[in-house]
Amino acid sequence: MFKKSRILSGILIICFIISSAFFQVSAASVLESEPNDSIISANAKNLGDTVSGSITETDKEDYYKFTLPYSGHLTVKFTSYMQYYCVILYDVDGQQMWYTDSNEWISTTKMRSDTYTFDLIKGTYYIKVNGYRYDDWDASTGNYTFTTSFTSAGENISEPNNAIDEAKSIKLGDTVKGQIAINDRDDYYKLTLSSSGRLTIKFTSYMQYYCVVLYNSDGQEKWYTDGNEWVSTTKKRTDTHTLDLIKGTYYIKVNGYRYDDWDASTGNYTFTTS
Repeated sequence: MFKKSRILSGILIICFIISSAFFQVSAASVLESEPNDSIISANAKNLGDTVSGSITETDKEDYYKFTLPYSGHLTVKFTSYMQYYCVILYDVDGQQMWYTDSNEWISTTKMRSDTYTFDLIKGTYYIKVNGYRYDDWDASTGNYTFTTSFTSAGENISEPNNAIDEAKSIKLGDTVKGQIAINDRDDYYKLTLSSSGRLTIKFTSYMQYYCVVLYNSDGQEKWYTDGNEWVSTTKKRTDTHTLDLIKGTYYIKVNGYRYDDWDASTGNYTFTTS
């Protein structure tokens, strides 16, 4: 009788521990709510939420809505228990910005985990999840979870500044902090030199590639540097560029291209002028 009591007590303790763990996980998670089968019915979620959802035979797609308070770096950690999964990112107008498909689970564990990162301007975005391999091939069903996190880019120049006529004025000696994003490929700055002399630009990039172009007041290209790849171990690159110029107004364009519009990259950058 004593042994049976001890066994029963042990079982109750184990059940209590398992139940406690379950409720702690549940309390930290946010379940999807149906319907969320389109952008219009997308579930609004907070950054940092751990979202749990399911793709079924009668519910092929799930949509979620997120709002970024600033320009910055969005990270999505995704775990799928479907044979295949696909994730698509849309902007506030419903335009597709990015997607990943052909994500097959590990057959021995019947799951797969991936981490995706995006440099984005502030605003509202939508994430769609489904179980397709390609487009609508090889539809699979099952559960999934994902967690979002966000880091501000710390920009100190306001958007938009995506063209010469939107260029933001800066002064010699200013330290500019900016970001190139998926939906913000070019940044323009306006600089006026009161006398002829040597302009120095100290540039640090946290993008895989960066390009800087200098235009005169008429919008004519006068100088550029491209093919600037970061140091792979530090994921940054610092250069000093010197230009002899006559007095006048100039425009500086920054983007993440390797050459022209090849190998577009995104990320933060800073530069100072003297």
